[in-house]
Amino acid sequence: DVGDYISLLRNKLVLSRLGATFLTGLTADLDLPKLKKGSKAKWGNEASVIEQSDPEFEAVELRPRQLATITKVTRRNLIQASENLTLEAILREDLVRAVAEAIEEAAIAGTGNGAVPSGILNHPDSLSGSSLGANGGAATRSALLELESLVSENNADVGALHWLTSSRGRGHLRDVKVDSGSGEFLWDDSERGDYEQPG
Repeated sequence: DVGDYISLLRNKLVLSRLGATFLTGLTADLDLPKLKKGSKAKWGNEASVIEQSDPEFEAVELRPRQLATITKVTRRNLIQASENLTLEAILREDLVRAVAEAIEEAAIAGTGNGAVPSGILNHPDSLSGSSLGANGGAATRSALLELESLVSENNADVGALHWLTSSRGRGHLRDVKVDSGSGEFLWDDSERGDYEQPG
């Protein structure tokens, strides 16, 4: 228990709420098999020769990355901590939170350069084809529907689906009207279609 102290205001951790899977306890390289191309069924007559259709697999390579944080504690702080364990608990909580934030940042927007993993926004397997381009575009109802359609066209509209945006982006969507007459806004603090809007 860290007791009463003034905590730091930090970014919300959202990946767990969005349904991300965390693989913990790994100690070595891991290659996950991925079905790249499925078998195909073909019609034929009773005596027809059906061509063989083999699925194709590829490996998704997961490789260890180094993420660490370090802090310096003065002698006076150590003396105080020996009398009051609150300081140690605060420092531990702060270090854990710093690592968690770095993992989330990399998972969402990691560049893939050097030791930094590729995040969803920069991963080569991410969905592409939106007319909004790599850096987005104007927030309109048509733009949001296009993104939903892109997910559906790639058969990725399964499981729990969510929108992820920044707090500034959410504020902007709350201010953009759907049209000139309905009085509705793009973000209305309720579920939009099959996609949950994270708070």
